[in-house]
Amino acid sequence: VFELSLPAKPTTGHLWEIVDQPDAVAIESWRWDPEGIDPYEPAALDIPIFRVWRMHATEAGEFELTFRCWQPWEGESSIADTFHVFIEAT
Repeated sequence: VFELSLPAKPTTGHLWEIVDQPDAVAIESWRWDPEGIDPYEPAALDIPIFRVWRMHATEAGEFELTFRCWQPWEGESSIADTFHVFIEAT
């Protein structure tokens, strides 16, 4: 089991999502960190916020996950950032 945290600014409308997820990597849950804060409230503008995924590998191997930060309703031209992570499960 592992967790991945990416910095987020949900008040801008940009959201992180997984673009490429191998079948052997299962998402257990996701949450905002710090917990208990509504990231869409104006008070959240001055607080560092992260989107945290909890995942696990269902088999041994090496896998790559790809994420993008974008405004889904604006399409590909709104991609503000991408993130790739390589996982080795034993």
